[in-house]
Amino acid sequence: MLEIILLIFSFIINVGLVFYARWLIKIIKTKEEENNNTSEILAEYVGHVKSVHEMEMFYGDPTLQALLAHGKELVNRIEDFDYILYEREEEEEIVDE
Repeated sequence: MLEIILLIFSFIINVGLVFYARWLIKIIKTKEEENNNTSEILAEYVGHVKSVHEMEMFYGDPTLQALLAHGKELVNRIEDFDYILYEREEEEEIVDE
C-alpha cells in the first residue's frame, strides 16, 4: 500500500516538474526573442546615425561621432552576449548527445 502511494506521489511530482520545465523554456524563448529584437533595433539605429553623420552638413560632428561609437559599442556587447548564450546552448547540446 505504501509503495502505491509513493508511486502516485512520485508521478504527480514528475508531471509537475515537466510543466514547470515547459514554463521555463517558454520564458527563455521569450527573453531570447526580446534580446534579438533589441539587437536588431539598435543596429538599425546605429545605421541611421551613421547615415546622418555621413551627410555633408553633419560630417565630422563630434557629438554624432560619440553617439555612433556608443551605439557600435552597445551592438558589440549585445552580440557578445548572444554569442555567449548560443555557445552555452551548443555545449549543452553536445553534452546531451
